[in-house]
Amino acid sequence: MDGTIYMETLAELLDRNDYRVIVQTTDGGCLTTFPNRVELPTPHFYRLYQEFRTGGVLVCRHDEAGSEVDLPVTTPCPPYAQRVYTMYHILSYCMSIGYAGGAIKFMVGDKEVEEDEFYDANCSPHMLLTDIGKESQLRMLIAMSFQQGFTPEIVEMAKQDGMLGGYLAIRSLFIPEGHTEP
Repeated sequence: MDGTIYMETLAELLDRNDYRVIVQTTDGGCLTTFPNRVELPTPHFYRLYQEFRTGGVLVCRHDEAGSEVDLPVTTPCPPYAQRVYTMYHILSYCMSIGYAGGAIKFMVGDKEVEEDEFYDANCSPHMLLTDIGKESQLRMLIAMSFQQGFTPEIVEMAKQDGMLGGYLAIRSLFIPEGHTEP
């Protein structure tokens, strides 16, 4: 079976059973809704709200009733890295519950869109046009890190390119502080 057809069929099945991770744009960030899972592992929250701030990304987690699960936290993250950070933050939670990233439903307004279109629409209002190249470089460093590991050499490259803050913010989603590899 063709992989595209398989994912469309899977997406339809997940939609029918209200079991999709849904990511929607908001004013200045995005809202991710996770399905109410009955199998382990389950996330200890239902909604993940991420808002772009001048000095970082505000993260709030809520249960199904809308109550905060824990205190909101702002992760220091430069504007050129905020959009990349939010996408990998969502992916890290999906990975932790065994949810396939390819099955995520991306929404801009009321319209379902492809991941690339969502990414383009979900830009940090704090990012300057001059940051676009830096964001692209950062995405390449992160992709390289997933292939080769989060090595000291890649950390040094990020530092030399003036992207250490953004790189470390994203790396922190996958590697606990004080560790160098997942």
